[in-house]
Amino acid sequence: MAPDSLNISLTTTDPNALFMPGKYTSGFGPVISNGKRLDFPLGGNATAITSAWSNVDNNYLNINQRQNISVWIYMGDSNSAAEGVTFVLQNGDDPISSSTANNVGKIGGGETIGTWGCGLASSVRSPETMAARAIQHSWALEFDTMVNGSTTIGSSTKGDSLDGYQVNDGGGRGIRTQHVGWAYPGDPLSYTKDGGNNWYILNHNDTSELDTRTNSEKRLAWHHLAITYIPPEKGSNIASLTYKINDKDIKGIDFNSWDRVPFAQGEVGATIPLALDKFELKSDRLRFGFMTVGAAASSFKGANASVLFETLPGVIQADTNAYIINKTNQTKIIESDPHKTNNNHPDMFDGSDESLPTATRAHPKDELQFKYLLNFVSGRSNIDNATVKISLPDGIDFETDPTKQIGEIDYGGGNKQIIYGQTPSTGSDSNHNEFKEITVNLDRNLDLTTCQAVISINGVAADLPAGTETVKVPPSHAGVSTDQYYADLETKPFTVYYPDDTLTLTKTSKDPQVLYNQNETTVTGHWDFDKLATATNEDTEIHYSIDGADEIVTKDTISKMGDFELYLSNLSKKEHKIKVYVVNHNYPLEYDKDGKVTEVDTFVSNTVTYTVTVEDKALRIDSKSDQELIATGNMDVGIDGTHSYNDSSSFKNDDLTLHTVVNGIDTTTQLSGSDAITSGDFSANIKAANLKVGDNPVKLYMTDSHDLKSNELEFNVNVPDTTLTLIPDLTDITALYTEVARLGGTINYSDNAAFKNSDITLNITIDNDEPYMYELTGDDSATTNKFVYEKSGGELGVGDHTVVITATDGYGRSSTPVTYNVTIINKSLKLKSDKGYSFKSINASPETRILPRSGDWTLEVESINTKWLLSAQCTELTDTTNDRNLAGGLIYTNKDGAIQSLEDSQVLLRQTILSARKKKLLILLVNGRRITESY
Repeated sequence: MAPDSLNISLTTTDPNALFMPGKYTSGFGPVISNGKRLDFPLGGNATAITSAWSNVDNNYLNINQRQNISVWIYMGDSNSAAEGVTFVLQNGDDPISSSTANNVGKIGGGETIGTWGCGLASSVRSPETMAARAIQHSWALEFDTMVNGSTTIGSSTKGDSLDGYQVNDGGGRGIRTQHVGWAYPGDPLSYTKDGGNNWYILNHNDTSELDTRTNSEKRLAWHHLAITYIPPEKGSNIASLTYKINDKDIKGIDFNSWDRVPFAQGEVGATIPLALDKFELKSDRLRFGFMTVGAAASSFKGANASVLFETLPGVIQADTNAYIINKTNQTKIIESDPHKTNNNHPDMFDGSDESLPTATRAHPKDELQFKYLLNFVSGRSNIDNATVKISLPDGIDFETDPTKQIGEIDYGGGNKQIIYGQTPSTGSDSNHNEFKEITVNLDRNLDLTTCQAVISINGVAADLPAGTETVKVPPSHAGVSTDQYYADLETKPFTVYYPDDTLTLTKTSKDPQVLYNQNETTVTGHWDFDKLATATNEDTEIHYSIDGADEIVTKDTISKMGDFELYLSNLSKKEHKIKVYVVNHNYPLEYDKDGKVTEVDTFVSNTVTYTVTVEDKALRIDSKSDQELIATGNMDVGIDGTHSYNDSSSFKNDDLTLHTVVNGIDTTTQLSGSDAITSGDFSANIKAANLKVGDNPVKLYMTDSHDLKSNELEFNVNVPDTTLTLIPDLTDITALYTEVARLGGTINYSDNAAFKNSDITLNITIDNDEPYMYELTGDDSATTNKFVYEKSGGELGVGDHTVVITATDGYGRSSTPVTYNVTIINKSLKLKSDKGYSFKSINASPETRILPRSGDWTLEVESINTKWLLSAQCTELTDTTNDRNLAGGLIYTNKDGAIQSLEDSQVLLRQTILSARKKKLLILLVNGRRITESY
């Protein structure tokens, strides 16, 4: 059971090879198995020594750059193991052959692990001669499977003393079992005499006792080693090197973070000051390699040692980090201690995340964002076709709907990849502990152009189970794998609990606010905890954003406790929404026995929104009139409204002008009023003459004496296309030359709209001459109005005339033209009579009698400038109904009483008078008859 690893190459001739063999006992050279595993075939030989080194031409540690090396080391089991393995950094300019030498000049084995100075030779009488037999210009970390030396000072023996009593480790200590530690092999200061003896102990640094071969399970046989190198600051020669051993299992899971540390397999490591002057460098390159030797047969059977590689700076140098953002309370949950996280760059952040306070707790319903950062730095390969398996910790709700977004990958430069919900699969660690996980494939390769991928997975802290006060959320593990790169990232575990307090924010300033001719203001508020009484303004951040822009964080340490004031400036002319909430990152949760706060939590208040509107001082008009208006009859249209300034300042109507724009024509009306008011009324009168049939767009606005223009109100006035009708009284008219001809009639609309005569104009054409307009008068409103147009006979002249009249209203609607035939005369003679003349009744009688008229018989003679004679004559009286003659005949009695028969001849009645109405001119003489007649 072995972890995943990179493909590597080992050769002495290929310049592109990653590794090259070092010194080794004949027949025991290093080999590569399956293209991945670097094997040191000790084969149980107690004297076998072998080594392999990185090719300094293309696989080295650059002292001027942050570098990471990650490997897995196998050293055997409880029955068979190597003497140990050392990881060595060496001056890249030195030859690979520079390694330990024993008393006969061969590679030192046994306790030296081919790395440390060998004290077998009699010439070794000082730390200097001891160091001269070690690997020169180097630093080494040993994994020692055996203890070579005594736990008491001076009790070790020659050739078995390097792990003797450590007089320089604190107050002194003995090394009792398998262990790890480090030193500079070629530095005399790394060696100290064992008491008064002429042999030496190795001064181990950061010694940690650790089982490396007595493993009870195959899954624990491989030990992970992670190296992080950080260059020295400018002007310094001291770099920083962090090494970690057993920081994760073979599936990449951190033992420590998951609380599943197997016996004697806890993580060990240290961050050390690496003195670069020990290497006597002439370039920027350090070679790294592995040395191992066979174990003494008397101890246990020797075994092969092996190394697998996860990350090599010569292949890909990349930085990683993982942490959680609590979007609800604006905190981050992160492990910054490099010895408690697999992330090799725990101080690398996305954007402004670094500035967020660090927390260890969250509350149910908090919105969380799990972030995994992968940053390509350098290498001969890119991070291609990367697959990332991400575990989803219990206690957090994640989106599983494949149509909804669960997260994204931000590659920078606006390039993002959406991650949709997935049904999680089941993953497990090396001890078969299961967890949920999803798989994400990077759409882009990471290289020097697209160097970073920020993977974000969104979740929400779940409600706690009933009866539970807290829930510990385990880490989220992200395993990155490609052909040439492997990395394990993990978030920090944290606690979810129900808070026992509430932080409430209220507004104390006027809201909403309207600013006139200014762009700055202040808003105020007050925050308060329900229970905590010791919170201070210093502990409380004020978070606010204007119109959704980037959030601004500040504090108000001047105002009274719990109060705050925000000064807002440079506000543009519009309505602004200012969202505000407060955050307290120092809510005390735990105290020590002395009352000192040992753990704090973050509380976030509710969010309040202030509204601030910035305006110039404006003249405002308003109207409740309908926007769509219909003109009635021929009447003007009125629109009523109000006017005022938006800052409620006073004014005089005398200073205001109303503009009425009808069909694009602006008509102004000066308002009147010298009293100071803050609001006024106006009325716009739209003349019918300014309107046309159909739609008429109307705009109203005002201006003041400072040329400040108000808003515009828009209306539409519709003038219906109704028919105007003119009906003449008579169309044939005769008038004397000395009199007037009267042309009359009635006017109405087809829709029976009411109107006034004064709204109507007559268009008159006489004898095809030039037309002229005649305005009617009369202000009585009715649906039908009469009119009379008079024209003198003298103006017309004697003769026949044609007069055409068309009625037109103010909207331009016209009637059908009416033609009047007018005759003007200068003399005439007319006789007017009545067809209903009759005589009184008479009974039958034999005698002749005179029968008088029944009522008055009126005859009228009309004479203008004409002499006349009126005479009468008649025929026999006839009953036309029965076709028979009647008895008697008409007679005329003159003024002298003389009687004349009208049947005999014409009788002169009158002459040369204008009118005559005579009562006894004509009389019926009836002959005697026996029947009754009617005359």
